[in-house]
Amino acid sequence: MIQKSDQILKNCTKSLVINNEWSLIMKKTVVAKLIINEASKNMFLKLAQKMIIHTNKEEGCISYNLYQNSFSEDLEYLFYEEYKNEQALKIHHDSEYLANFFTEVMPLLKAEPVINTF
Repeated sequence: MIQKSDQILKNCTKSLVINNEWSLIMKKTVVAKLIINEASKNMFLKLAQKMIIHTNKEEGCISYNLYQNSFSEDLEYLFYEEYKNEQALKIHHDSEYLANFFTEVMPLLKAEPVINTF
């Protein structure tokens, strides 16, 4: 079963707990994999475009890009995100537009998103 958007955001936020000085100054990278239902492709791309525009305007965002896995049988997309530091990533995760994005995208997903932070 796919998690609700508020649970996904809560899980992301848990991973952002600042536990040492290094995390405050080190660049953070996020790779988020989303598999979209075939019928939802156009709506997803419209929502993703809005998300990319908003996020790239964030002061702490280095880059925020969307890629499609052309080797997958599913409609698999990857958001590749880079932030200046942990605080910049936290600002992104706390943004209203990210919460809205997950709320609107969750019904379009074929599977639960996989989000990794490095």
